[in-house]
Amino acid sequence: MWSTLSEANFKRATELWETAGREAEPPYFGWLSNQIPGYSSTINIKALVHTQPVGIRPQIKVIEEEHPLATDQASGISRERFEDLIHAAWHKPEEAASGERKPWWKPW
Repeated sequence: MWSTLSEANFKRATELWETAGREAEPPYFGWLSNQIPGYSSTINIKALVHTQPVGIRPQIKVIEEEHPLATDQASGISRERFEDLIHAAWHKPEEAASGERKPWWKPW
């Protein structure tokens, strides 16, 4: 997942990139900047970017409560939903739409 950041928040995140304790920073507001396979449009939905300890990528939390991605992040997903998402990510859109279920661990 990718998110925008304001110039000020980007500069702040960059200043703290190698700073121990940076995870204490309040989250930064951003707009999700890519389409997540298996979901309706995820581009330009509101998100918070949560800084993690040094060496760990930030976490992005969708904050548009009505969006299915926000619901899944908050409530978790079933194994079946997990497999649907893997299928959507690893297969061509027409294969995913067909309902044909190839093993998710073998995308070829």
